[in-house]
Amino acid sequence: MNYKTPGVYVEEINKFPPSVAAVATAIPAFIGYTEIAIDEDGNDLTDFPVVKRITSLKDYETAFGFAMDQAMTVEVIGDEPSAISSITGTNYRMYHAVQIYFDNGGGPCYIIAVDKYSGTPTETIASAKLLEGLNALKKKDEPTLILFPDGVGMDDNTSYYEVLKQAINQCALLGDRFTICELFNDDDVANFRTGIGTNHLKYAAAYHPWLHTNINVKYVKQNITFSAADSPVNTSDILNGKKWGDLANIIALESIQRNLDQAASSTTIILNNANTLLTVDLPVAPTDAA
Repeated sequence: MNYKTPGVYVEEINKFPPSVAAVATAIPAFIGYTEIAIDEDGNDLTDFPVVKRITSLKDYETAFGFAMDQAMTVEVIGDEPSAISSITGTNYRMYHAVQIYFDNGGGPCYIIAVDKYSGTPTETIASAKLLEGLNALKKKDEPTLILFPDGVGMDDNTSYYEVLKQAINQCALLGDRFTICELFNDDDVANFRTGIGTNHLKYAAAYHPWLHTNINVKYVKQNITFSAADSPVNTSDILNGKKWGDLANIIALESIQRNLDQAASSTTIILNNANTLLTVDLPVAPTDAA
């Protein structure tokens, strides 16, 4: 500053340049079921809901575990190598939702575990549990997005859309968060519009259709079911409807050797999952000579 007249002047000098602090503007909160729930000391938590802020998939796996093992059916077609004909879906989608979030550059988020996995992958999701998780989220100020990855695993869309309505109401009440909605079924557009009503819709958004991903799923050999309906009857008798563990009396699983008490001919099954390629020789009972 140039002073043109005599006098006493006070000049304030800012020693620090102006700056804008970088803060996250979207902090999602995932509400659903997890494999485990443990604290920082490794103690098992049983008082649900459990609320935890995480910054990586590793944080999630340490505190909440992994995805539930899924079942699969392997179809045997004649004497040709088989293929995985179907993989049973799961109602427990929390782990995969968080995995996709971090795979696409996600940052800090909140996990609200409402309970541990129970039963089978297709166990019905309880709306009351998700609502308990929603109420627990209400006490947290930082989250700005609400998601229910397991919500579409409920028995009916009425219960699911009621959970979404409660989440939207919380958003309107607090004024600092937003609900991301999924349709109950991939083609449930009309029911969705009716189900969530018309109140506070500026606090929610839905996407359609469902996302189709190519992420790997977990499974264990004991959950593999074999299907051989189109195979020769003698092969079907051995395989159809059987699980891996049932085959212990037919083949030596550890050495993958043919059961010597059976005929020399065999049907080959190839199981291909991710980086695993396993070939198993299954004996076929001999046919009677004419």
